[in-house]
Amino acid sequence: MTEKNILFVGSPPPPYHGQAVITGIVFETEFSSIDPTFYEARFSEELSAVGGVSLKKVGVLLRTWGTMLTYALLHKRPELYYCAGSAHTVPFLRDFLLLNTVGKLFKKRYIHYHSGGLPAWLADKAWRKVLGNWCYGGRSVSIACSRFVEVPIGDGNVQELPNGLEVPRLSRIKPEDGRFRFLYVGALRETKGVKVLLEAAEKLAGQNFEVSIVGEWVSNEEKLRCLAGVS
Repeated sequence: MTEKNILFVGSPPPPYHGQAVITGIVFETEFSSIDPTFYEARFSEELSAVGGVSLKKVGVLLRTWGTMLTYALLHKRPELYYCAGSAHTVPFLRDFLLLNTVGKLFKKRYIHYHSGGLPAWLADKAWRKVLGNWCYGGRSVSIACSRFVEVPIGDGNVQELPNGLEVPRLSRIKPEDGRFRFLYVGALRETKGVKVLLEAAEKLAGQNFEVSIVGEWVSNEEKLRCLAGVS
């Protein structure tokens, strides 16, 4: 059986956030029935730069475009695995440019939707919806972390690939001081509940617990908004 030629395009860490971590896991996977080529299209080095515009990102975009074109021309019946961008104008326009030019040269496209909110963001504006159907449709297979997760283009051709990490089984150890400890790990933004967590911790001040937060603020504005009114 002839192995499939598939080009994987995505951005593994850094920066560290959910989408990048899962992309890194995919890029580290050993495949037996395909001949994969992995291309790291790292548009942002810091979390605060995600969704923004810079000359460096334009350079990365041009190199990614050239890599996809070269691969499509040099391989027979090539296929493409592509990590869709987040629900912001700049990442969407990047997807639109890549998928609707050189992306059309691939026999099949597997588009992996990591970031939440993209379908609703596209549906919010008529022009986004039209361009979204054009961008993510066609010969594309949608990949989502669950069958319950909405993807931009219907639900007729969706493959489920659960997000998950293999972790060792840990035994529960009751702390000697009886103190409850809460740990938050992830990107620091209001939509992930950081502000609610901080407000709850403030209301419970004086109780026998502690809260540890590990992550990077997505922007200084987001930090100021979440910390407003929290002592």
